[in-house]
Amino acid sequence: MIRKAGWWIVVLFLIAILLCHNLPVNNAKRFGGGFRGGGGSRKSGGSWGRSGWSSGGRTYQTISGRPRTSLYSRSSYYGSRRSVNSNGFGFGLGLGMVVGYRNGFLARPLVHHTYVDVHSKENYNKRKDGYLECAVANTTVYVTNNIDVQDVESQEDARLCNFWEDVCYGKLTIAEVNVTLSQGSTIDLIEIKIQKGCGSSSAFNSKKISSKMGNYDEERKCWTTSVQSEFATLTDTDGIVDGDWNIFDFSGTRGAKKELQLSGSITSNSKIQWQQEICVCDLGDRCNESPNSNAINLTLFAITSILSSCFYTHGLFLK
Repeated sequence: MIRKAGWWIVVLFLIAILLCHNLPVNNAKRFGGGFRGGGGSRKSGGSWGRSGWSSGGRTYQTISGRPRTSLYSRSSYYGSRRSVNSNGFGFGLGLGMVVGYRNGFLARPLVHHTYVDVHSKENYNKRKDGYLECAVANTTVYVTNNIDVQDVESQEDARLCNFWEDVCYGKLTIAEVNVTLSQGSTIDLIEIKIQKGCGSSSAFNSKKISSKMGNYDEERKCWTTSVQSEFATLTDTDGIVDGDWNIFDFSGTRGAKKELQLSGSITSNSKIQWQQEICVCDLGDRCNESPNSNAINLTLFAITSILSSCFYTHGLFLK
């Protein structure tokens, strides 16, 4: 079945290329200059800097097909895999959270309601030496209100755990604040942090640690905190840094104004709210990464992108 699906994807890809090659070219400009026909390259308008992706004010799509409108993101890992919030970053993260999931912001996970739902169709490798391998991620993304519900991406890699680490985990922290800028405008800003890695089940189950992680859902194997809030004055570099919490902190960067490409400096802000969810799994290697179906979705998305580019280039979109 998988082999047949692979052949169909190859066939669709070749058909897309042939269609694009044989369509008549229309060199007219659209949308104020837009995309030009007759060859040439399409530049994204963004760049990978020392701290990650800067969109330059444009809208692109994630592997899910939803808009990626992040103002700024930074990541410690740039592996071959990505995950998005609408699949719970692979295993249900965000399903029990309130902060961030509303119109014009994040897409709530559509499936992955229970531990069984997430993992029942996966066949995880189990090493003979008893060690565990987990997906690792450390991504921070900033988004602002958008007309369409949006996805944010997390870059992932993998690492071999230490012998005392017997579970893989994922942690999602979402914070939101309304800020007023020096020229008078206001922005409803959200910070999303995705962290993945290796962990110890004994540490997660200890009362001292689990009491800080919030309410435990046995059906999902996740801890979710209540919504936290604090009045704190944000500056260009300073946020809330208190124990495990590190929120809207731009120390060590060029500052919030430059990194987020704000039209002015932050002069005041509302009460800051945040929430966190942690989920674990112990079923085998990389049980905390996105399912394999993402690879197929990415291929289909590539085919769709080729056709879209082709239609733009050849002037076949409806006016």
